[in-house]
Amino acid sequence: MSFFSDEELNSLVIERSVFHIVGPRREHFLLLEAFDATPHASFFLGRIRSINTGNRYSFLSDAAVRTQLARIDADLAAFQQESEKLADAFDQGHRGSSAIGAFMLLALSCRTGRAFALLKFEDEKVISYAFTVGPSGKPKPTLGEIKQTFVQNRNALQKAALIRLRPGADDISIIDHQNPQRPAAYFEQFLGARRQRTETELTKKLIDVTRAESDHPVSCS
Repeated sequence: MSFFSDEELNSLVIERSVFHIVGPRREHFLLLEAFDATPHASFFLGRIRSINTGNRYSFLSDAAVRTQLARIDADLAAFQQESEKLADAFDQGHRGSSAIGAFMLLALSCRTGRAFALLKFEDEKVISYAFTVGPSGKPKPTLGEIKQTFVQNRNALQKAALIRLRPGADDISIIDHQNPQRPAAYFEQFLGARRQRTETELTKKLIDVTRAESDHPVSCS
């Protein structure tokens, strides 16, 4: 089931955007100022479209992430401060063999209201090229290595959560490209969220529906 409908995706805009650097050791952690994503909105909204279908979750009653997002939802002026708290909490659980990358927070709006995206991008080395004029007069390529990048490769976007805050019924969708069947435990713990239905529960539901249909076959006359 999609998180955003086609109509919502078509009306989606980025209200606020920021990313902070996280990594396997504390010395990698770096807080950055919010930036205007408008010139690159098509790129980032394209990443949102690529993760529009994920596992559904619910916040636990003491989820700090929900409290921090609610503060932003009530007052966008709190965006920078609360984003730093979120990044620090993510970094604390993002240790060991994890890759250096960017933890991004986007405040989004569409025709049905506000939503949030929490995205973890892994740094990928890429080689850029340009052309100069060679001795023969033909174009000569020049190559350069870039280490800190946002790329379209779906695997570079390691983990993502799309969140809508609603009275009594928050909407959360989670994707972990490194662990498609079950998001990493530290990511669930960071979010303070529990999956609405486990694989076992979904299988049981499918079996129950199948049995019910077989017990009450539809006759055609």
